[in-house]
Amino acid sequence: PIPLELDWKQQIVDSRGIRSIHIPESRHPSLYVETDDRKIHAFDPAIGTYQWITPIGVSLQAPPCATEHTLYLVGGHMLLSIDIAPRDPPARPSGILRWRLPLDFAPSGRPAAGGRSEELPQDPFVAIAALTNALHVIPVKTL
Repeated sequence: PIPLELDWKQQIVDSRGIRSIHIPESRHPSLYVETDDRKIHAFDPAIGTYQWITPIGVSLQAPPCATEHTLYLVGGHMLLSIDIAPRDPPARPSGILRWRLPLDFAPSGRPAAGGRSEELPQDPFVAIAALTNALHVIPVKTL
């Protein structure tokens, strides 16, 4: 057998339990842990240090997606946006819940976020599939 060593271990503070773990592709990779108390905990995957904790108030229905500055989450008929990297201007700290948007449809999977060009200062849309087999595209530049 190959001997394995534990790289790091981190206790999840103030939580009733871990619900899910996610590592979306991003320029700023983090390990995101959803807890039973409806919070997202972010860790540095290399050394295990806490980056931030954000209450989201819903349980995730699908894994989140990430862009350079933003983590998008779907849960409880809501689309949520959390800043995961500072942006200028204005500079906001990471882990801030930027907005939550009620959805008038039942999401059926992971959101996808993108832009029309690399030069855009923020993500222009988020796409979400619905249980009705419809694709919903939401412009987020104005939110």
